[in-house]
Amino acid sequence: MIKLDVPSSEVIEPKGLTAATVSEWSRKALFPISVDNPGFGTEFTVGALSAIKETYDEIVFFVADELQVYNKVSRAKNGEELTHALALFAEKNVYFAERKQWLGKLKTSLPKNVRAATWTFAHISTFIDRRFYNILRNVTIAFETIPLFQNDIKTAAEQYCIRTKGEFSAIEKRLSELYIIEEIAVNIRMRVVEQIEAEYYPFKYPKPLRRIYTGDYGISVFALAGMPERNFEFIFYDFSSTPPRPAWNKNTLSIP
Repeated sequence: MIKLDVPSSEVIEPKGLTAATVSEWSRKALFPISVDNPGFGTEFTVGALSAIKETYDEIVFFVADELQVYNKVSRAKNGEELTHALALFAEKNVYFAERKQWLGKLKTSLPKNVRAATWTFAHISTFIDRRFYNILRNVTIAFETIPLFQNDIKTAAEQYCIRTKGEFSAIEKRLSELYIIEEIAVNIRMRVVEQIEAEYYPFKYPKPLRRIYTGDYGISVFALAGMPERNFEFIFYDFSSTPPRPAWNKNTLSIP
């Protein structure tokens, strides 16, 4: 049992999937924050959050802080350089505290349905437990044993490197692949185990993340989570910032 990083008066203790019916679950939404994406400016984020029309009991703001270590150490060429890069990242990793404070300041600018939900702030460390380890192991095995899944991750990693680095080494590409593998694992840990039905990410979702939820790789997210199969709708909202008004488009992925 874990406690998410929220004020003591609002702590949510995730229960994991049970035999409860859908009507007994609280409605939860996930809003991921990519700390290396300059697109997450104040005006843009307020617009994206204000465009959420559904009402939720809880909105989980996930700051992908520690995932950045893959990018920050990508140019290390030996043990000494890696040691220095890891120490520097640990020293300067204040992404979570900064984004939490920043989001808190935005709250008063948002519509009532968004403000009324319990705001839960989470990052990678929130979900480091036995379940996460099992999921990460299973996703890594899937990467090594399912050619289509492996190809999609390698392609997504290469596209990221081309977009952000231009020229890149084989090591940088491999570290980007590991980033995506861990990103998928923590997403399953959050959404499947904690029963988060909806995800609002205002940029393009990684292709393998979407496809793992549709079962395109021949294995379900429940199998990867080590949980019994069940009917559940995972919703990925796609964001359109096109004037005159930002909007979210609903894409429901039914399992199975």
